[in-house]
Amino acid sequence: MPYSGSDISGFEWYVDPVPDLELWARWTAVGSVSGLMHEQGGGKGPGAKSNIFEFPNGTAIWRKFVKLRTQLFPYIYTQAHIAHETGLPIMRHHLLTFWNDSLAIQQCYQYMFGESFLAAPVVNQGATRWEVYLPTYGEGLGPLWLDVGSTLQDLRNAWIFADKDFSADGRTWDGLIYSLQRSLDNSVELTVTGAPTNSTHILQIAGPWSAYGVPANVTSGGSDLPLETSWEAVLAGSGPGYYYDQTQMVLWIKLTETDSASVTLKSM
Repeated sequence: MPYSGSDISGFEWYVDPVPDLELWARWTAVGSVSGLMHEQGGGKGPGAKSNIFEFPNGTAIWRKFVKLRTQLFPYIYTQAHIAHETGLPIMRHHLLTFWNDSLAIQQCYQYMFGESFLAAPVVNQGATRWEVYLPTYGEGLGPLWLDVGSTLQDLRNAWIFADKDFSADGRTWDGLIYSLQRSLDNSVELTVTGAPTNSTHILQIAGPWSAYGVPANVTSGGSDLPLETSWEAVLAGSGPGYYYDQTQMVLWIKLTETDSASVTLKSM
């Protein structure tokens, strides 16, 4: 199955006493690095059911892992595309990646989340330490493993759906404001308000391109952004860039260390 996940909190339960917050927190962590992530508040069982939101710190824990997953959205989007094209699941047993590493294949509680992330969920109650095996490709060759918690940048992703006048604005849960406005000089102005310093923004803009024209170039901070060859290249690049998907009529923009962009339109 290319996409898979679980009902966080479960749908059917036959346990007494009701599980505590640790189980729901661990389960939420697994969900953040699964093909699908969703909480199950309903279901059936012989007695009362709990979920993570019934605990004082539950919402904060849920938000932490949902925010991580949202930061990973461009990566997950790419892995979903690979799954669609090849059938490789997003959650991969080490056999699919490290077939030459016999120790990796024996691991029961870790897996690859797409091509680049190794997930090792904690499954023992009360555990404060957890051993993780770092696989190789054989003969001592292996990837460079990094602690994602220490390297993940402040990455924001947003879909922007412009109205018939090519304007839009919206506010995120943590106060960011994305605004889009068409100017009289046949350009579209994009601004981001309230973002932390050095944030990276992945923006997908859908709008009435056929009515006003397609993107001719995109500038930010007084400089032209490089035109990439695909949306995948926009995501993979280390710096800013843009790509216009003519089939889907979606403009992809990546901003780094800036909070505004200007899109010049040309007639179709």
